[in-house]
Amino acid sequence: MPRRVTIQDIADEMGLSRNTVSKAINSTGIIAESTRSAILKKAAEMGYKLFAIQQAAETENSDPEKKELVIITGSALGGSHFSASMLDEMQGEASHLGYGFTMYRVMTKEREELKLPANFDTKRVAGIFCVEMFDTAYSHMLCSLGLPIVFIDTAVMFEEK
Repeated sequence: MPRRVTIQDIADEMGLSRNTVSKAINSTGIIAESTRSAILKKAAEMGYKLFAIQQAAETENSDPEKKELVIITGSALGGSHFSASMLDEMQGEASHLGYGFTMYRVMTKEREELKLPANFDTKRVAGIFCVEMFDTAYSHMLCSLGLPIVFIDTAVMFEEK
């Protein structure tokens, strides 16, 4: 198993202090934007854990048409501090990586008919975050799209094949 890359590893590689690298990665403190960008780029190159999605996006998603990350949910999100914070952070990270970020609320009829929401274009979607989707058949349909998908707060049990 490869050793995990640390903030100190990045600092050593760039000849910077650990504190400077930490400020860039955690978006705290004041540092020049050019320094921040260089640190984030090096962190992604070295495989720093927080940037695995960026590295995967740059190496695996060479299709310039797929520039949208989406949330699909069966409920109204945003009613709690957790979901509001989660959505804000996800949108910020998607934007930083050059992706659009769209949320679709699946209505009961769409769920029952196993249909995607209006305006959902699989040709543009790079990945799906499925939040609070408790419908097994609909979850299976989403998985059949062949897109990367992450289920969050979902009580769906899939059978092993």
